[in-house]
Amino acid sequence: MPKTAKVEDKRRMISRQLFGAASSERSSSMLELRTKEKRRSTRDKSMENVSTLPLTAHVAAGASTFSPITREKLAGLPPGTIVYREELAAALECCEKSVTRMVKMNQLPPPMVLGKRRAWLAGQIQKHLLSAAEKIEEDAARWNAKIRQHLSS
Repeated sequence: MPKTAKVEDKRRMISRQLFGAASSERSSSMLELRTKEKRRSTRDKSMENVSTLPLTAHVAAGASTFSPITREKLAGLPPGTIVYREELAAALECCEKSVTRMVKMNQLPPPMVLGKRRAWLAGQIQKHLLSAAEKIEEDAARWNAKIRQHLSS
């Protein structure tokens, strides 16, 4: 058992002896909340160091640092532009792991591997997302037709 778990167990035992079981449960939930708040503040601090240079400046400088792009920028990128996983995650407003999950669920095209990094061409992403949107529209039109047919009969 890790040392922190032993300390936590001992703290709970003492709290139960002094204040009863309900107090121990309250204090453990408060500890969990404090831990979550610390994680959030650490994550927020790490995002302060993120560079906000435009994508082209990073490419021109040969930098491998993260450059956030927005959905609008993603839609306007030339088809041959390389988009890395972290940039795509920022544009889709999700985490990098979610991008990987989207690829597995065929919501995004499979990436190519450049060195050790996963990357897409902007044109591939745009084409895939447009075809997915068209499919959704077709499905919606089909369902609307079925609903109208059902209501008219």
